Amino acid sequence: MHCSATPDAYQLLTTESHEALLLRSASNVRASLLSGVTTLRDIGSKNEIAFPIRDAVRRGVIPGRA
Repeated sequence: MHCSATPDAYQLLTTESHEALLLRSASNVRASLLSGVTTLRDIGSKNEIAFPIRDAVRRGVIPGRA
């Protein structure tokens, strides 16, 4: 969810703030949803970022279905 397929993925992973990581994760969830993805699986997110993202989807803050 928070991993990037860009050339600077490692730099983002090692230098990005928790807040920036959270925002990028929310953006990635939205992009996945708009592309037709129906299921995302967390396999070890940094700072356990998947949990607040999941909770935001459940509350309707981020579009999706939990």
